[in-house]
Amino acid sequence: MTSEETALSIEAARRHYLATLASRDDLAHLLFPLSGHLPDERTQSMVRMKLFETILSLEKALAGENASLIVHSRFWEPLVENGSLRNPALIEFAWARCIEAELQSQLVGKDMRGDLEQLPASLLAHPDKKIAELARALLVAQHKIHDPSAALWSEMPVELLFQISQMMAYVAQSDDVDVALNALCVGHDE
Repeated sequence: MTSEETALSIEAARRHYLATLASRDDLAHLLFPLSGHLPDERTQSMVRMKLFETILSLEKALAGENASLIVHSRFWEPLVENGSLRNPALIEFAWARCIEAELQSQLVGKDMRGDLEQLPASLLAHPDKKIAELARALLVAQHKIHDPSAALWSEMPVELLFQISQMMAYVAQSDDVDVALNALCVGHDE
C-alpha cells in the first residue's frame, strides 16, 4: 500500500467513526426523546426549512448588492455536517418563527384581522406614552412581517447571531467573511 492509499484509508475510517458517533446520538434521541415523544414530520420539516431560510438570509446580508444572485447557501451543508445547527437556541428561534407564521396564516382567515391591523395605528395617538410607543413598535414589526425582503437573521438575539457568525466564519475560513460577519453583529439592532 502506498502512503496515499494509507492516508485515504485512515481518512475514510475517521469519517466512518465520526458518522457512527453522530448516529449513536441520533439514535439515543429517537429512542428516548426528552419530551416523551418526537415532533411530527411536519414540525421537523418546517423548522429545518426555517433554519435554512435563516442561514440563507444571513448569507444574502453578507452578499450586499449581490444578494439577488444567491439562490442556495454555500454554508448550509458544512454547518449541517459539523453539527453546528444542533444549537438549541437556534432551533428554538426557528421554531418560534414557524409558530409566528402559522398564527399569521390563521389570522388571515379570520374576519377580525382588519380590526387587529388597525389597532396599532389607532393607538399611536394614545395619551399614555408607553402604549403609543408599543403601538409604534408593533407597526414596525408588522411591516417586517409583510416585507418580502425582511431578513430572518435581523430578528435574532445578538448573542445567537454572534454564535452563528462564528460557525459560518469557521466554515468559510476566510478573513473577508469573518470581518463582514463581525460588522453585521456590531450593527445589529434586535
